[in-house]
Amino acid sequence: MNHPWDKFYVEVGEAHELTLVGPRHHEPHYLESPTIYIDGGARLQRCYASSQVSKFPTITVGDGDSLGDDNKLDLRLDRDKDFSDLAFALRHIPDSIQSVIMLGFLGGRRDH
Repeated sequence: MNHPWDKFYVEVGEAHELTLVGPRHHEPHYLESPTIYIDGGARLQRCYASSQVSKFPTITVGDGDSLGDDNKLDLRLDRDKDFSDLAFALRHIPDSIQSVIMLGFLGGRRDH
């Protein structure tokens, strides 16, 4: 279980809700479910989630185009891929998830 995504899957366990945080979300939020921070949304993981004590797992994924190369992502995707960072996250949602909360994906670029 060395791959960050595999570790996240195990930590999610049998959760029924998942939060996705995108690059256009700028408000503080509270971790109330496992959370995937997508590309530019990863800034919020460091700003808000790290200051909270939470029982919910988090992971950051993306290609860095909305975040910058100097910022670390748990799972860095290839910039030359033929799908969006959001599409990656949606395709890989654990089977136990029944509800997805999406923050920061409307407005701006069409792939966000």
